[in-house]
Amino acid sequence: VYTAWSEFVKRILKIDDVVDASAVHFACGMWGLIATALFATKENYASAYGIDNPTYYGAFYAQPGYGHQMLVNAVIGIAAITAWVT
Repeated sequence: VYTAWSEFVKRILKIDDVVDASAVHFACGMWGLIATALFATKENYASAYGIDNPTYYGAFYAQPGYGHQMLVNAVIGIAAITAWVT
């Protein structure tokens, strides 16, 4: 994620990001939100938030019809953060 975003910013967008701040903070932060929404297990979610029987967790581990909530929230969060900082 880091290398791909860094190359995209430098070569395609032609932005001189000397310290690769956008690759580190923006791209890897986006991946962190999306990866959590996809791969969070029921046990990890319960352990992190102290919920005995969570209803919502990662899309790959959720019950049918429940996997999209975290992913939708992650995408909304990414859009809100992007709008806020630009």
